[in-house]
Order: sequence, then C-alpha cells, then structure tokens
Amino acid sequence: MSRLKNFIKHSDLIGNIYFQIMRCILALLSHVVSVRSKQILLTSYSGRQYSDSPKAIYLMLKADPEFKDYTFLWGFQRPGEFPEIPENEKLSIDSFRYFIKLLQSRYWISNTSIERLIPFKNAEHIYINSWHGIPLKHLGPDEAHLEFLPRNWYRKVSFDLLLSSGQYDHDIFKHIFPNTKQIKITGLPRNYELVTTSDHEKEAIKQRVVQQLGLDPNKKSILYAPTFREYQQVAGHNDFKVPFDDDFFRRMNEKYNFIFRGHYFVERTENSDHIFDASKYPDLNELFISTDLLITDYSSLVFDAALLEKPIILYLYDLEEYRKLRGFYRDPEELNLPKSYSQQELEQQIGVSLSNDYGSSVEREFNREYNQRLDLDYKAIKSLLKK
Repeated sequence: MSRLKNFIKHSDLIGNIYFQIMRCILALLSHVVSVRSKQILLTSYSGRQYSDSPKAIYLMLKADPEFKDYTFLWGFQRPGEFPEIPENEKLSIDSFRYFIKLLQSRYWISNTSIERLIPFKNAEHIYINSWHGIPLKHLGPDEAHLEFLPRNWYRKVSFDLLLSSGQYDHDIFKHIFPNTKQIKITGLPRNYELVTTSDHEKEAIKQRVVQQLGLDPNKKSILYAPTFREYQQVAGHNDFKVPFDDDFFRRMNEKYNFIFRGHYFVERTENSDHIFDASKYPDLNELFISTDLLITDYSSLVFDAALLEKPIILYLYDLEEYRKLRGFYRDPEELNLPKSYSQQELEQQIGVSLSNDYGSSVEREFNREYNQRLDLDYKAIKSLLKK
C-alpha cells in the first residue's frame, strides 16, 4: 500500500489523474452526505500517529463539558496500533468510509493534510490546522522539486484557522498557504505540556521512559532526532543512514544512553544497531523531558525542545547538500545554538554541553524570538468549534 501511495504522490501524471477522479467523486458525494454539526474528525501526520497538537486538542475537548455530546473520530493508517482510542472512534484513513466520515464531519483537525492531498471542503466544514512545527526548511511552493499532489494542495487548501507560535512562522505560513482565512499566534497545543509539567511529573515521566526503553538510569541521555531527507529515497523507500561510525557509537555508549528518533516519513534506518531506537515511541514530549541533550539538524523540533531550556546541538554534517537540495527560511548557521560539522566536533561539543558549567541562557534567548506564545490560546480554537 505504501508503495502505491508513493507512486501516486511522486508521479505528476498519475497524481493529476488521481486528483481529478477524487475531486469528482467527492463533489458527487457531498450532495448526498449530510454534515453533522457535532462531529469532529482528527488526524496526525497523515494517519501515522496518535500524537502532536491534534492529540492535545482532542484531550482538551474530551475533558471539556461543553463537548460531552460531540462525536470524535480519528483517521489512522493502521487503526489496530492505537488501542488507547475507542474502537468506535477509529477509521482506516485509506478507506472509502473515511471520506464519507470526512464529508460528514463539520470540524476537521489535523497537523498535515486531513483530506489526503485533495483540497476540498464545503462551506459547512471548519478546518483547523496546527501544522507540525515552526518551519526552518523550505515547504510547499518553495520546494524546488515538489510533485503535483502536494504542490496543488499547498496552493489550494483553505484552513479556517492555522495555529502559529510567533511572528516568524506566522509570516511563513501566510506565504505557504495563500488561501488560509485566519492565522493566529496561539502557541502549539503540543507544547503546552512542556511548559506546564511540574518537576515531580517530569521525574515520573523520565523513570517511565528509562524503563520502557531499557536505558541505564545512571547515565545521562542524548536524543538524536534528524529531519527527513527526501532526496535519499532508494527503490521507492524513504531511507536514512545514521551518520556515525562504530567507534563513535562505542564511545557514546560507554558514557551515555544514545537514543535515536527517526522522522515519521522514514521507512528504513541503516546503521542504527548500536543505539536505542525510539522512532516508534508514541510521545515525543516524553523523550524531550527524559533526555539531557538534543542533537538535531534542520528539524522544526528544535523550536519545541528549546522550551525546556536544555542543551541543543545542531549537527550540520551535510549542510551544503541540504541547503542546495531543500533550502531554508532561516539558515541553521544563523541560529544562536551550538553547531558541529563532524563527528569529532560533535563529540567535543557534547562534553561541553553536558558539563556542569552549561547554562540555559542561549535557549532562553532562542525562545524569545521564536516561541512568543507559551500560554496556549485554547479559546481561539474553542470558539471555532462552537461556531
């Protein structure tokens, strides 16, 4: 199924045919499917996860008495992998029934494309999108080799509300999504937990993560979370090779718990035998809370992790290639964070960042520029869901 979806998505001709057929089908169905005024459909990362801001919004709404008589539905690629969601709330996102429920639901909440890259909605539908982070790398119309389906979706999709964290991402979203009706600096719902969780709760989370991943509780933990490199696709698969040799892994594992978190697009990871692979761990916030240092590159999660004011290192070993093939809204070298360009530099920087002398002033200053709203504006979301 994933190969078929990749084939449709990565072929301009087939993608265009698929779009025209689906647009006609949905237009016909919209005349016979009635919209239910108290039904909400959610997805996260195109049905791959139960996570991120859609999950945070879902839990807030479920706890809110004003929404006790609402129906909630989740679209998943593999519904059976999410036992925490009641069976009557789960749909297969690749089924015909999913599109019926999508048309039927007045409210759509997602962090990517809930409508499977087919930009449509009736006047009765209200579409709230949280996106999945503050953009650092180019997206949508600024991607040089973007295929027809996603390019067409970015150009035509119309959100009723798009959430942002500050003026920086607000302005980028305004450019990326020209048909969006309203972009508000609300803060990302997924980050509210990072700034409100008590020290006692954080310690409990850390103990749980240590136990579930089988970490050494006496060692400090490092989280390595690189972004996606779409140009590394091999034989239709999205691959990633962890860019460290055996000697580096050996030295790291002697001193630390070295944890790897792959991007949600990555299907196969090479050279990861020597590290704790937490790519399937369901809660990224728990990994942030439980680790002592983040190593990333061009990923938007750098903006989220900074809220905890823990050390962050940007590992930019392939910066020139990434800059050429993908491009940035803000060059990583301009970010006021420690940077390394080789294994040797990275190892030295890890020692400095995890020393007792390290302060959090760098991350605090970083937050002032990019995370301007920390107290989630739940009312802005709620007001649309009561419209």
